[in-house]
Amino acid sequence: MLLVHVSLFSLMVFVLWLQIDYRKRLDSLQAQLAVQNNGRNGKSAPMVNRKPLAILAPTPGGMVVSNTITIEGEAEENQIITLTIDDAIEAVTLPHDGRFQFSGVRAHRGKNTFTIRAISENGEVTAMETVRFDFSNPTLNFLSKDITRGDFSERKVALTFDGGYLANASGEILDALKSRGVRSTMFLSGTFIRKFPEVVMRMVADGHEIGNHTNRHPHLTNFTSDRIHVTRPEITREFLHQELNAAAEEFTKLTGASFAPLWRAPYGEHNLEIRRWAAELGYRHVGWTIGNGWEGNMDTMDWVADSTSPSYRSAEEILNKILNFGNGSESGANGAIIIMHLGTLRQDDFPHHKLTEIIDGLRERGYQLVRVSEMIN
Repeated sequence: MLLVHVSLFSLMVFVLWLQIDYRKRLDSLQAQLAVQNNGRNGKSAPMVNRKPLAILAPTPGGMVVSNTITIEGEAEENQIITLTIDDAIEAVTLPHDGRFQFSGVRAHRGKNTFTIRAISENGEVTAMETVRFDFSNPTLNFLSKDITRGDFSERKVALTFDGGYLANASGEILDALKSRGVRSTMFLSGTFIRKFPEVVMRMVADGHEIGNHTNRHPHLTNFTSDRIHVTRPEITREFLHQELNAAAEEFTKLTGASFAPLWRAPYGEHNLEIRRWAAELGYRHVGWTIGNGWEGNMDTMDWVADSTSPSYRSAEEILNKILNFGNGSESGANGAIIIMHLGTLRQDDFPHHKLTEIIDGLRERGYQLVRVSEMIN
């Protein structure tokens, strides 16, 4: 994704340029705003039937937990995109590669309504989208939930990838995602960020969402010994905070950006106590879609390298499991979260080599591939 960063000075210059070169278009827009929003007399500018704007973020109906948000979407190249708040044009931008973004948009507490419009070269308003959401401080209980699936009513699926200490599959994974125009959610440890900075920078440049996977990828519960997720004695609130903060510092130091407010516990080891500790830092835990048996969950088990292990699944089995998930149920794979890994110990039969087939197969079945934040409330 090409990000558009507009400083205050550059925005003023850009607006001045638009006022000079596109005065008629802006006048036409202001006239329509008066008619549409204030009910004044007159006729609005003609609406033409072109490809409408598509708002990708924030997620409609979702809870926004920051007073500064990013609005992004899709539009035609030959349009001016405007952000209007309370009848006033707040910002303008142009699409790049069919996408646009408004960063650092201020939200106020309570209900917010922002209007996005597109203006063609002859002054016609070609599309309009209204973004409505509530902004409030989330409760600890809200942040402490384990997210394993999105909305059952929406045909969206999220591909997620964990990066602990290996990156030998990451190049081919990123190539496959880019070839299909898919932006996914990656959970990276501090170790991964330190070892593979060029991979991390490419993820950011490609528009993937990056979440926290702790600093050193430690075991957090006793699950490996007794199959029960009891917090290990050495794992404390302070320890987990240090792990999450250290990884976040590594990411910001490298990229200048912040993690998405999402995290995934290493090895899938967590419980309510651990998730609450992470929630104190604003993180929501993202697991994966779970169910009964191999066919009932979206854990690909791609990390199992020993072909003699009962847990081993071939790349073809993994492909078939994902594409047949939810068959016969009313919701199908709606809201499913799939887990894969950026590194592998396998010598052959690599599951990530099936990634383009997975993407194509899901799309053929009517699913949209999205980042986790685009399908959770």
